[in-house]
Amino acid sequence: MNDRFQGLLKNLNALLNSIHAPILKRLNKGITTEDASRVFGDLQFPEEVFQLYNWHNGMALEEKGKIGEFWLFSLGAILPAEMAMKIYKMKVGNDKYWDIDKFPLFESRGGEYFLIDIDKNRETYGMIFLYSVGAVDFEVIISMYDSLESLFETIIRCFQQGAYFYNHITKTLGFNPDLERAIVRKYNPRADYWKIV
Repeated sequence: MNDRFQGLLKNLNALLNSIHAPILKRLNKGITTEDASRVFGDLQFPEEVFQLYNWHNGMALEEKGKIGEFWLFSLGAILPAEMAMKIYKMKVGNDKYWDIDKFPLFESRGGEYFLIDIDKNRETYGMIFLYSVGAVDFEVIISMYDSLESLFETIIRCFQQGAYFYNHITKTLGFNPDLERAIVRKYNPRADYWKIV
């Protein structure tokens, strides 16, 4: 177990509770590592993926609501394990940009996905990639976060420093793009996306 990542999940949970984040009502209960393994089959993930699903098995994405009501971070809603596996099976082999070693963990609900690299032989193993068919600054897929750990560190820092905030009237996530960019760059120095925006 990655104790640092476990601590980040605990800290984020406390932070979301302290600000009465509307997203807390959207989060599903966590599932065991054994249950997650049954869903994922033979796929090999960094241990943080299992910790993520122990924490929460995604969000109730089948519910109605505005897109931003489901975002934990900018454009990011956690996919339930079963839904993530279904999307993975649908995309791999049918999309020239989505290879077998990229697995979806988050989605925007508007067509973008955040994929984790699960190829242990790549130096990008564990990095989070943005998949966006409508992208104009890059060709569909680009590294966006150095790891799940750095993503969650980024989320916490963004809330603490005011780059992320919830609008309690609309129940949606708001963000300050300039402040977010500065924070994300600090905690994700390897990610290519933040070098071009």
